[in-house]
Amino acid sequence: MIAKKKGGDENASAVTDSVGSTFLEILLETKNLEREEACLTAIELMISGIETTASSVAFILYHLARNPKSQDKLHDEITRLLPRAGMPITYETLSEAHFLRAVFKEAARLNPITTGTVRILDHDVVFSGFNVPAWTGILSQSQVIGRLSEYFEHPNEFRPERWLERYEGKTNKVASLIASHPFGMTPFGFGPRQCIGRRFALQEVFLGVIRIIQAYRVEYNHENVDCVTHIINTPDKPLRFEFYRRTSAIENSCRNIN
Repeated sequence: MIAKKKGGDENASAVTDSVGSTFLEILLETKNLEREEACLTAIELMISGIETTASSVAFILYHLARNPKSQDKLHDEITRLLPRAGMPITYETLSEAHFLRAVFKEAARLNPITTGTVRILDHDVVFSGFNVPAWTGILSQSQVIGRLSEYFEHPNEFRPERWLERYEGKTNKVASLIASHPFGMTPFGFGPRQCIGRRFALQEVFLGVIRIIQAYRVEYNHENVDCVTHIINTPDKPLRFEFYRRTSAIENSCRNIN
C-alpha cells in the first residue's frame, strides 16, 4: 500500500483531493522523510493507539467496579447523552462526556499505562541544586507523581470529581492545584513528542467504556489489583469481572456489542 501511495496512484489521489489527505499520505509527502521512516511512524501510531487501550479499559472498569457510586454517575451521564436506543456516539457526545473524561484521568493517575516520560537533555540543567549535564536521560515518574499527597488530596482513593471544576458546590482545591502544576498529570507525555496515538487511543477507550457501562453493571469482588510493567503497564492478576445486563430502555441497542 505504501509503495502504491508513493508511486502516486491517480484514483487514490482523486479521492483524497476531495476528502483530504490521510495521515500516511501526509507522511509520504513530507520532505526529507524516507519511506521506511513513514512506515515506522504509521506503525507506531497503530501500536501506541491500540496496544495501550486494552489495559486502559481494564483499569477503568476495575476502578468503576470497586467504586459503584462513580459507576452509577457515569451511567447517568451516558444515559443523558444517549437517551434513545440506537443513538450513535458522535464527536458532540464525547465532547459533553465530562465525567467520562474525569474517570479516564483518575484511572490513569492511579494506574498509568507507562511508568513515565523519558527525555534526553539537549543542554545542561540544574535540578534542586544538582548539575545535570546535557545528553542525560530524564524520567518523569508518573507512577510516583500520581500518588503524591502534595499534588492530590487522598491520593490512593478513586475520586474522578477531582478533575471537574466543581465538586459538590465547592471549588475543587485539587483541580486548582493541578492547574498550577500542569505536569502533575501527563499520561501521554507533552509537547511535539507526546504520544502519537493519543487521540486515537482516547477515542477507542471512550467508545469502549461507553458501550460497556451503557449495557452492563460491572462488579469485581476479588483481591486488589495493581500493575506489572512490561513494555506498558498491565494488571498484575486476572480481572475476574462480573457483568450484569442493565434493564433499561436503551438495552436493546447495547446487545449489538456482544
